[in-house]
Formats: sequence, C-alpha cells, structure tokens
Amino acid sequence: ILDAIVESESLQVEQGELMEQIVFNAQRLGMAPEVFAQRLAQGQGAGLTQLMADVLRNKATLLLLEKATVVDQDDNPVTLELPKRPEATAEDGEAEAHDHDHGHDHEGHDHEH
Repeated sequence: ILDAIVESESLQVEQGELMEQIVFNAQRLGMAPEVFAQRLAQGQGAGLTQLMADVLRNKATLLLLEKATVVDQDDNPVTLELPKRPEATAEDGEAEAHDHDHGHDHEGHDHEH
C-alpha cells in the first residue's frame, strides 16, 4: 500500500534526506558514513535502493498520518502532533533557514554548530 502511495503522490527522495539516513545508520552501526555508503553501493546498489525505498515509505506513512482524522470514542476529533518533515537544506539547492539569534554578523559565519 505504501509503495502505491509513493507512486500516486510522486514522492521522491531528496539528496539531503538520503545523506541524513546514511549518517544516522552509520552512527547507529558505529562506522564512518563513507564506509556505510560504500557498503550500500556494493551488490549493484541493492542496499542503496533499499534505503531509498525505506525513506519513501516513511514519507508515505507521514503523508497518511497528516491526512488522517483521529477521533476519540465519542467521535470527537483529536489533534495529534506529528513529526515535521525536514525542510530542504542548502544542499538541496534552496536557502538554508537560520532560526536562532546570537548577536553577531552572519557574514562568514559557519552555521554548522
């Protein structure tokens, strides 16, 4: 069902999302992201294909949850807080959001902190 939603909604994996998953899984397994990425690419890229499919299925699940109406036992709507989808980053070709103020000029400032 999730694969059908991925197709019907034309969901795609952004480069930043893929990199985030590579880093997350590498850390979880205690290895460098570069090593994990190389392992994913082995076997004609089957591991990379599987990781991308997992990301797409997660996006489809979030889409379903966003559109679902949850009600209590008396049919009253219940508001649930869902995880937010990551915003596109500068790596995705869009401007990076900077949502904190720390009293200095941003020119030449490294925002990776």
